[in-house]
This record gives sequence, structure tokens and C-alpha cells, in this order.
Amino acid sequence: MLNGRADGNNDFTCVSKRGRSVVDYVFAPHEQLDMCTSCDVYLMSDLIVDTGLNFEKSIPDHGPIVWTVNVKKDIACDTSNIGQAPNTDRPRYNLKRFPLNFLNNNKHIQDTIDKIEHELVTNKDINSAYTEFVTLIEKEMKDTVPVLKTPTGPSSNKRKKSLRKPYWTEELTSLWNKVCIKEKQWLKCKNCTNLRRKLKQEFCNIRNQFDKLNRNTKRKFQLKEQDNLSKLFQSNNTRDFWKYIGNIGIANERRQNIPFKVKTDEGFSSDVDVVLDKWKTDYEKLFNSGDNGNFDNNHLDW
Repeated sequence: MLNGRADGNNDFTCVSKRGRSVVDYVFAPHEQLDMCTSCDVYLMSDLIVDTGLNFEKSIPDHGPIVWTVNVKKDIACDTSNIGQAPNTDRPRYNLKRFPLNFLNNNKHIQDTIDKIEHELVTNKDINSAYTEFVTLIEKEMKDTVPVLKTPTGPSSNKRKKSLRKPYWTEELTSLWNKVCIKEKQWLKCKNCTNLRRKLKQEFCNIRNQFDKLNRNTKRKFQLKEQDNLSKLFQSNNTRDFWKYIGNIGIANERRQNIPFKVKTDEGFSSDVDVVLDKWKTDYEKLFNSGDNGNFDNNHLDW
């Protein structure tokens, strides 16, 4: 069992208002324990604070366990790079402009297949075979996929967008911070039973307050949205009504605009002139297709 045995943050795997316990475990064969370099247990409160993770009705009780396995290289593998500093200057590619001619060099691909088959059949070295495959993909991306420019300046250090719900308030933030503090005090208490019982009760009380306020705030927000929809529906303003509906839900959070990107002979392009010209040409062909013998006169009249 890796819990508490491997290096890393060891904590309770389940924390709720009813108590704390270790009910989730990671097991590994005894002969492979030296390959497991770390095992970390994360509290859900820490994940929510650090990543802005969303939760629906209530906070999950069980936290994730993350462990690291150091897979040893075979002796037959290339060891020339051992001891050298890792390469931190790897390019970042613009996958939005992925070309259509990717892996279109048949001779290069066939040479790589021959090398992979040689490593698997003759040398029986799957690591070297995989290295040949990775080399092929890296060379193709370097030759055909455009590289993203690395952002610099103050704008490159912007914090990522918060993932909290639209009904989130300052009062909820204040209560949530208190929940995290009380949880830490209770879990780290190693003193007498009476003190632990008192800290647990304080955690349960503040957690109950947060859960109740979270439910009430969400309910009020949903009622307000329903009332706005009802008013728009009664006003017979169908345009604003359907526009308002379109702004509700995860689809709006995922994508707010029509993708300004088209597929060309060279790949995908987001250039304004190219996109507009492509749209113009496609619509001209659509509405000026000429007579088509597959349709009768009645269909054309419509």
C-alpha cells in the first residue's frame, strides 16, 4: 500500500461532516515499490481553491490520489542523454492551423515503418521502436505545422479565468474560506479528544452554513432567470427570448462566437480575408447552382 509509505502529501482520503477516514488506497506489487516515487492525497477543498473546480449540489467527500511511477529504461536503450539537462525550449505548435499534408511523405513513413519492424522483430526492443515513431511525428510537425509565438510582457502572466458559477457572491467566498480554515484546523489537530471534537463541530457548523447559503443563492438565481424568461415570453419578443435562452447553460460558456476559421487546400486558416472570401464563394455556389435535373418543377417552384 502506497498511502503513507511513498514520499508525498499523506492525508485523509474522505472528509465530511460525519467524520474523516482513509477508505481509498493505492496498491502496488512489493517487488515494484522502488519504482513508486511519490503518492499524494489531495483534499477537495484544496482542489477547489487552487483550480476553481465546480461542484453542483454539495462538495464531494472523497479526494483524488495521485502517484508517480518511475519506469526504468532497458539496458539496451540509448543512454547517451543521461545526466544532461532536459530540453525546456520545445516549440509550441499552432494546432488550429493543422496542414492537410501532414504525414504525406510516403518514403519517410515507409523508412520509419521498416526501422520499427526491425527493432521489434530483430532486436525485440519496443522502446527503440517507439522512439522511431516519436521521431517521425516530431519531424513532421517541425516541417509542416506552424509554431506558436511565445507571449511576452504583462499580458503573459494573466490569471486563468475563474470557473465559479454565475450566482457566486462575495458572501459565499467569505464562507468558503472559513470552511477551508476550519477543515485544516480539525484535520491537523493532534491534541486531546475534546479539542478535536470541538474543531470538528466548528467545521460542521460552518460547512452547514455554506451549503445552505449556496443552495439558497443558486435557487434565487434560477428563479430570477425563470422570471426574466417569462417576461420576455409574455412580451412576444421572440428574438430576445431565444437569444436569452442561448445565453444560458454550459454551451454558452464553452463557445460564445461562431468559429472564424475555414478549411482550405493548405489546411485550416483564421485569416480574415481568407475566411470572408471562402464564405462568399461557398454561398455563391450554393445559391447559383443552376438547373438540376434531379428536381421536378414543383420542387423548383418552392
